[in-house]
Amino acid sequence: MASCLAGNRLRFPSGVLRSIVYRAKRSSALPWSRMASRLCVSDYTLRIAWGCERTTLPEAMLPRLLALAGEGEAWLEYRACAESIRAGWGQRKGALLALQSQGIQRVDCIRIPVEKRALLAEFVGILLGDGHLSRKSFTIVLAYPKEREYADFVIRSVVDLFGKKPLVARRNNSIRIVLNSVESISFLNGLGIACGSRCRRRVRIPDFVWGSRLFLARCVRGLIDTDGCVFRKQKQYTRLGIEFKNTNASLLSQFARAMNVLGFNPCRSKYAIRIQRQEEVARYAKEIGFSNPKNLRRYAVARL
Repeated sequence: MASCLAGNRLRFPSGVLRSIVYRAKRSSALPWSRMASRLCVSDYTLRIAWGCERTTLPEAMLPRLLALAGEGEAWLEYRACAESIRAGWGQRKGALLALQSQGIQRVDCIRIPVEKRALLAEFVGILLGDGHLSRKSFTIVLAYPKEREYADFVIRSVVDLFGKKPLVARRNNSIRIVLNSVESISFLNGLGIACGSRCRRRVRIPDFVWGSRLFLARCVRGLIDTDGCVFRKQKQYTRLGIEFKNTNASLLSQFARAMNVLGFNPCRSKYAIRIQRQEEVARYAKEIGFSNPKNLRRYAVARL
């Protein structure tokens, strides 16, 4: 359903979007919460963002709203009166305005070639797992020496995606990978990855990732390789499990949803999500895989 929120957006003349939303509300006779659930959006998005015309409307959502209003056949008429805005326009503009409000002038946009977008999706998972964004840089912290080889992969990924070599420093039992780049922060903000601590903030996987099963699988790989692990369920047996741990409830929910979309049936506890069915563990290793050699070794050894 995330595909309905991705893609181009529509800007209607004043009053039109509000009218569509409220006619759909009256025609469906549903409370706001149930109507939002049927559209797979939040109550706030439906009632405030669209109902009060504070944001534009995803183009793919228009026929669904009109269907609720009983006006599905009028889709072309409404589409013709709206201005089409290319995907990501609002996020890019918002990121640049935020930087300018902090005293940073307009920066050049980073463009990721199509052939590298799967790598970008995996890098997003790495950032959401072990990364931190500040106003002018991002930092990824990995364990040393266990993830020394994985650090090399992350460094190569940064160079491939952003065209700049990051600073690397080892402190005690960790490796810190830092890229000082306002352009990169602007780009990542535009994807929906916010600066600052994620402990209490709502975290979401960017829209472009949900538009492709390949991108979603690569993002999941990045999350597991940073905040996940492969483990043996009982020392004397060969049964394996794959676990993702995080204290951010919204990120856990996003991860669980991603696994469901990819056809897995994970179990969830307060701070962790696990794949425990042995056929699903094997399918994860085959179809999604690991970029972190630590997890590759654990999977190989645990099967012995």
